Amino acid sequence: MENTRRFERFSTQRGGQYFLVKGKGRGQECTIIDVSHKGLGIIFHSNEEISIGTNIRLEIPDPTTIDTIDVRGELRWSKEIGGESIGGIELSRILSDVQFSKIA
Repeated sequence: MENTRRFERFSTQRGGQYFLVKGKGRGQECTIIDVSHKGLGIIFHSNEEISIGTNIRLEIPDPTTIDTIDVRGELRWSKEIGGESIGGIELSRILSDVQFSKIA
């Protein structure tokens, strides 16, 4: 099968928090497991059910400052493994090279 991805994915292990855009409240813990300029693979450390198509905001700690990298996207797929959900988020904006290098 030919790879038709526009951007290459890279494995990573970066902690962060996610917020459901429709909902309010505090963020939930997550781990980013892979990254491309247009998407993220993510483990949601929660048993909260998240529907495909849900808009999600992520705060990822910037390793070079005390700030966070904020990104938004849409959950495109998910599956449950051992009480946690793994999913793929298509970002609403392509990550800049600087943002990408801080997440990867």
